[in-house]
Amino acid sequence: MTDGRSQEPKLRPAPTGLPGAGSHGDLIALGDLAVRSGENQAAVDYFFRALESAAPGTENAGALRRLAYTLRRMGRLEEALDFALRAAVEAERAGDALEHARAEIEAGRVHVSLGELDAALRQARHALEILDTKGRPVEGAFALNLLGSVHLRRGE
Repeated sequence: MTDGRSQEPKLRPAPTGLPGAGSHGDLIALGDLAVRSGENQAAVDYFFRALESAAPGTENAGALRRLAYTLRRMGRLEEALDFALRAAVEAERAGDALEHARAEIEAGRVHVSLGELDAALRQARHALEILDTKGRPVEGAFALNLLGSVHLRRGE
């Protein structure tokens, strides 16, 4: 028997009049929290607002990648792919190799969801090439996981 207090509260978009509610970092953090709480539409709203407040480059790429991730979770795969590819371009343009690799991995995951395994392999290999000299084992593990997922689906 529960008293109703043990349930997690539903997240609502932050009112725009709050101090700091429109800052890029706050919006990204709120979007990340919404994703983890299963409030995907709220996350999409936060990430779109973050895009509006982002400086071109790495900030923009991170928001685009998070948007792609959330849309993929929602099954909106074509939109997710578009945002993941845009994130990769933005990150590369900004010279942020780590964010570029993360965006390539997300694009690969969307390709897997779409059944586009050859494209997913290209994205995973590209991410590994980017990460090869960066010494980032966590992101490298995500890229290798993507490669394994593709090979498994192909029966290799």
